[in-house]
Amino acid sequence: MVLRGILEKSFGSFLCLRGFCPLGELAKNSKPDMNYQRPAIDGHIDELVSFLNDRQNLFFPEVILGASLAQFGVSEKEYEWLYADALNGEGISKKKLGKIIVSIFAKKFNTDTGGKLVHNTASFYGFDGHDGVKLHRIDGNHRLEAALASNVDSAVLERQIPFCLVFFRDDKHYKENAATIFRNINFKVRPILEEYNLKIVLKDEETFPNTMLESNSAYGRHFVWARKLYFYLDNNPTIHLMAVFQNCICTFLVKTLELVKNANLVTVFSHEEPSDSELEDFIKLMDAILGDTSIKLNADKLTLAEALAFYKIKETAIASGEYERFCTWFQKNDFSKIKNIKAKELVAIFDEVNKKLPKQLFLARWYPEEDKEKRKAAARYSAMERVAKKYNLKLIDMEHASGGTFSIRDMIDKAIPESDLFVADLTGARPNVMLEVGMALHHIKNNRVLFYFQPTNEVSSVPFDLTGFRHEIIVDSEEIISKVEPHIKTILDSLL
Repeated sequence: MVLRGILEKSFGSFLCLRGFCPLGELAKNSKPDMNYQRPAIDGHIDELVSFLNDRQNLFFPEVILGASLAQFGVSEKEYEWLYADALNGEGISKKKLGKIIVSIFAKKFNTDTGGKLVHNTASFYGFDGHDGVKLHRIDGNHRLEAALASNVDSAVLERQIPFCLVFFRDDKHYKENAATIFRNINFKVRPILEEYNLKIVLKDEETFPNTMLESNSAYGRHFVWARKLYFYLDNNPTIHLMAVFQNCICTFLVKTLELVKNANLVTVFSHEEPSDSELEDFIKLMDAILGDTSIKLNADKLTLAEALAFYKIKETAIASGEYERFCTWFQKNDFSKIKNIKAKELVAIFDEVNKKLPKQLFLARWYPEEDKEKRKAAARYSAMERVAKKYNLKLIDMEHASGGTFSIRDMIDKAIPESDLFVADLTGARPNVMLEVGMALHHIKNNRVLFYFQPTNEVSSVPFDLTGFRHEIIVDSEEIISKVEPHIKTILDSLL
């Protein structure tokens, strides 16, 4: 690898070589220093790889590398020559310094103020990572790490990118200064606010047309929808959503819709732009969230607002039942105390919690033959269907099960142990229900077993050996909603 560029001292202090080199060469012959580098955020390397492979608007600021010259066999005396005498304006051809070779071409200029300026163009040979000795990455580690991914287009790796190589005497000199340089670069520069950056993209339709946003993986269709929503809200500043998030509305829209896109809610992005009715529906959903008195949203709770909006949209699209559970989980665990957490991280954590929640409810019940009791039983089943749907639970009921070549008995033997919750309709105290209750008490935790009972002329009370378990006496099917459902909600909430 040949490194060519301008050789000069930065602020009269660190000796640096600034030039251009193929991206692949720099990546292959350098390594990160994890004593001060941070690991890549999940998904960040993949994003950079996509950016490189797209080849659209490719630009990187210079990567900063460090060379501990003693590792390349450069002696103290040779380093002093390079630092003190190499810039004297005389130039040199193929001078050997340890394992590296340097050539310097010097050109002198007169300045406007009558002074002299020396322009030193240098070529360094030998920084090829031989014997495991590589250049250190001070800044730009993730950009170079992405170039090493197996799915990067090889043609991109041949493209030239800017670099700055800082020369250090030895490991001690490197360790004393590299971390400080890294910190000065990354912590003393005030970054552009994300809101300002996103607003530029959404407002400038000439530079960032919808076709470009749609096709460029750095953006996506959610930017197109966010733009339409932004212009709608900007023209209607009195809308509650705009009033609350006026100074961060672009961030809210883009980040919320990015969550929707990543969740593959295809019905939401089924066409390029939202219709006027879809804009209005979105505003209504957001108004519902802002009107939720249990979580008082404001601009300081932007991350929470993005996550809530995502789950509200998801609930509308596929009736997931997750919005209310997310609210309960967030409040119960008081995530408001955690600073700098992103909405996608919050969603990822909750999704893992949600995976562990009960998913299947087995309903044991009486199947009467007499018309009056049959109608009552059907009404009770319908009420349980509504409860199961509300909490996104798969309801297992033998009357509606299809066993194919399996007997009902075999299906029950399989379904009860696989269920997370068990509810029994003890009305009539039927033998089949009592048998299933016994199986449930063996296979399912007692705190996930519930009974309800509607008195009949034949059986007016709960069997005595089950009175010690959690049960509700109901007079009609609607009381399943008012009496049984709260128990199911309590069980689910306790697991959040």
